[in-house]
Amino acid sequence: MIKKVLVIAFLCLSLSAPALFAGTKMAVVDMQRVFKESKIAQKLARDFFKDLQSKRKELFAKEKDLKQKEIAFRKKRKGLSKKEREKELQKIREEKRKLKHIKDDMEDELRTKRQKMRVSIMKRVREVISAYARKHNYAIVIPKGMLLYSQDAIDITDKIIKELNRKRQ
Repeated sequence: MIKKVLVIAFLCLSLSAPALFAGTKMAVVDMQRVFKESKIAQKLARDFFKDLQSKRKELFAKEKDLKQKEIAFRKKRKGLSKKEREKELQKIREEKRKLKHIKDDMEDELRTKRQKMRVSIMKRVREVISAYARKHNYAIVIPKGMLLYSQDAIDITDKIIKELNRKRQ
């Protein structure tokens, strides 16, 4: 929210006082493209999804095992006494609770990993953008998504992606 207010204030100032920014070198970066096309972001995303698939597979196996236990219980419940049925049913309920707890923990862990991944990528992207801006004397670099319009000539997204990919090697 604060970023949006700052961008709007910046745009208002730039529209009302063009002389203020005369000679100021500005650029824009399409952050979505950077996250989608840079090799470091792609590698981290692949690693994340590999971990996600592994966890889903593990969870699926536990769910399948629980369903088999429920089916087996339904088949044999008529031959069980009321006390045995209650005991078996209680075991199944407890396993369901444990499975839900495992699933919730897994989702929290994956959410945390995803957030750490984004922070890590963003840190690297900011470092590359800052270095590029200093090297090429840009006073301001703005995320493209926050602008209504910008000329393609001031878009440095491709250069940032290339620099990120080069730094990775």
